[in-house]
Amino acid sequence: MKLSPAQRDVLLAIAGGARLKSHRDIDGHKRFRLHAVEGPPRTLRRATVESLLRRGLLGSNQKFPAATLWLTESGRRLSSEL
Repeated sequence: MKLSPAQRDVLLAIAGGARLKSHRDIDGHKRFRLHAVEGPPRTLRRATVESLLRRGLLGSNQKFPAATLWLTESGRRLSSEL
């Protein structure tokens, strides 16, 4: 599966212990933040995360206002191959 460098970075970060959260405000705007094991969180491009969701590499608990995203079995398998 062909991944962009940004997509690869997200998968490897989560596999390495980072937490990915989707923060939604009352108006429905989403912001994806990657919370690293060390250092400040960083905001990710929505298209990067949504493409990983569409490919079935990430799953979500769909909570409001902050959902947690994780690697699916396919995402874990692919990240271990990278």
